[in-house]
Amino acid sequence: LFMLGGSVLLKLTNTKRIKKDLNIELLMILGGAIALGTAMVDSGLGNEIGLWMQRVLPAFGSWYMLGALMALTVLLTSFITNVAAVSIVFPIVMALLPQLDLPVNVVFLAIAFSASAAFIAPVSYQTNLMVQAPGGYTSKDFVRYGVPMLLLYFAGVIGWLWINY
Repeated sequence: LFMLGGSVLLKLTNTKRIKKDLNIELLMILGGAIALGTAMVDSGLGNEIGLWMQRVLPAFGSWYMLGALMALTVLLTSFITNVAAVSIVFPIVMALLPQLDLPVNVVFLAIAFSASAAFIAPVSYQTNLMVQAPGGYTSKDFVRYGVPMLLLYFAGVIGWLWINY
């Protein structure tokens, strides 16, 4: 806000340009997701989801639980922004962290990489939307090519994390 105010004072930009370039919808999505993430922490919902995952997935081990968290993050990031997806998944990750028996950096990197895996829906990332119309792609094309790309990406991420663990 200080930089924006300074830019207006120095006449580097004007309020008309700011109104034109400001994406209110994106700001509302990000603000809402951060508020939802905070509410999940404060209400204990993130902890409850984490405990539920603990009861359902413990027999599979830490790496499978991490894979489930990664899949949840990818599902969310396919329909909302990656920042919003992380803010929703983070309380769940924090609840599961003591039981994962994995280094914290491995878990956080896995979630960060998953939040960037926007391959299966055109709305999941701006670039997808930019190429959809000129390329004549449909949502079905994103799923058809995005799912194999996602599987390769996951294998690479999990393999890299495993080797560097």
